[in-house]
Amino acid sequence: MEIDYSPFLHVCDDGKIWWPLPVAAKLGAGYLPMRDDVRILEPELRATNNRVLANERTLLSEFAQGRRSGDFPFIWERDDGRFVDAREFLVWLARYLDDEADSGFKFPLELALAVTNAKARHAEADHSASLWSSLAAALEGRYEEPFDTLPVELQARVHDEIHMPPWNVLSPESRRKAAKAADASRDRGNDAEDTYWWGLVLRKQQIEATLNGWRDDTQASGELRLEREQKTPAMKRELAMIARVDRVVQRGQAQFRAPEEGAAMPASETVRYVAYPKALHELKVRLKATPDELAAWVFMGPTDGGIAAYLNANELNPPKRFHFGVGVGSDQDFDYLTPMMGCWFREDELRAFSPKDRYLTGKVLVERWSGIPGIQPEAFISAKIRESRLLDLHPITGGTQATDIGNEGFPPLTSGLFPREQVEAIEASDFPAADAGEALGGTRSLPPVTALEIRLNFAVFRDYDRNQAWWKEMMSHAKQNGLSQSRIGTAQRGQSGGSLWRADLVAAWLLDRAPKHRGDMTDKSIRAALAKFEGYEQAAEDIMIEGD
Repeated sequence: MEIDYSPFLHVCDDGKIWWPLPVAAKLGAGYLPMRDDVRILEPELRATNNRVLANERTLLSEFAQGRRSGDFPFIWERDDGRFVDAREFLVWLARYLDDEADSGFKFPLELALAVTNAKARHAEADHSASLWSSLAAALEGRYEEPFDTLPVELQARVHDEIHMPPWNVLSPESRRKAAKAADASRDRGNDAEDTYWWGLVLRKQQIEATLNGWRDDTQASGELRLEREQKTPAMKRELAMIARVDRVVQRGQAQFRAPEEGAAMPASETVRYVAYPKALHELKVRLKATPDELAAWVFMGPTDGGIAAYLNANELNPPKRFHFGVGVGSDQDFDYLTPMMGCWFREDELRAFSPKDRYLTGKVLVERWSGIPGIQPEAFISAKIRESRLLDLHPITGGTQATDIGNEGFPPLTSGLFPREQVEAIEASDFPAADAGEALGGTRSLPPVTALEIRLNFAVFRDYDRNQAWWKEMMSHAKQNGLSQSRIGTAQRGQSGGSLWRADLVAAWLLDRAPKHRGDMTDKSIRAALAKFEGYEQAAEDIMIEGD
């Protein structure tokens, strides 16, 4: 039988459903609306068993001032009591029940769906009863038109409701998005961020309820069971993806909050922007930065020692801030380098940028620690993360499977980014000096480098394409070319730059080659190139060449 929650779902003028705290506790604990026999009087909330009464006491204890967690919903104090927003309370309750696996009661999914339906009905009635009309609907079929050809009344609405940037500098699709955003801002019951996270919570509960129902359904036919088995993996993966999004929120990474794009910066005619390839090159030259490090700095943002990136700076003034989005659905969601290809950087910010932290990829870190006797690198890294001595970052997901072992919604540990300072602190305190020195190439100042860094710094040929092709040929057949001793670990191809290399051994290999077999590089230019690698400065100074 359908439960009628409507007497407890009054939507206020602000578009929210406010519950007194005692009512919120009862509804969350599992109390149901009950009427008398003649079904005339307003229903009251009643507990159907002792378990529900215990649930209520548990929740009321969580409301106490000293017990409230940091993510507890906002409490509105009024003369007639304390109130909480229904959606905020139910989002908190879902997370509370996830954390308290032995809580003994289920999330009230039917109540959550009733809240959603009540707000939707209110929004529809509110719009139909007013003079409000959708700007997006009014512009349908006209997004391709220049501003001057729009009807006068639409020009006025675009001018008043889409404040920036100007209509004529936007693409048709951007115009559509701007119109929809203007509609959303006028909808009193529509908060984009609130709606986004509420939708995720609701979807998670629906999937879990469906899977539990399938598991308990012992009467299903063989054909139906087979169909459900085929659908189950995709549903479990979606659950994992939602879990990773929620983990990001709880870790306090504001970059992941909706809407997807950040606010525009103030317009300026003097600000110049640099496209991603040029920006990366400047940071490589000045800081020896890697593409992965730049992704980490963009992820952290200016307030946390990173740097801001922007979108469409070639056509918008001001451009939108770039933030990594949270994907839900496939392994491609873990790719944080591809989204950066369209990024721009303010020239003044780029030149003044001094990073707070430097980063190593998980792949590099595993290689770095693989030579320590008796160490299983991935297990050891996971242990340091659990000890809160090492932070695993990932621009798309916030963390890796080292944070949430076995959760397919997170990428593998090797895809993470790790602060170099924390890595070196662990090496100093946990590793025997002799073992650490041997594993890290005789000294910790000689970290492994990527093949890309080798190709960029050791310019055997001035022509970029020719130089890239030459090095790829040498490295692909390292054993035949006598270069294998410079490689760390076994040969690897694919993501994140392939194999890792010792830059000083590569330099020594070049110096041993006859001048005619190393292109444009002289002894001095090889030494100068080695000095460009962070940590290899002393190794470069130690190279003795004729004429010194």
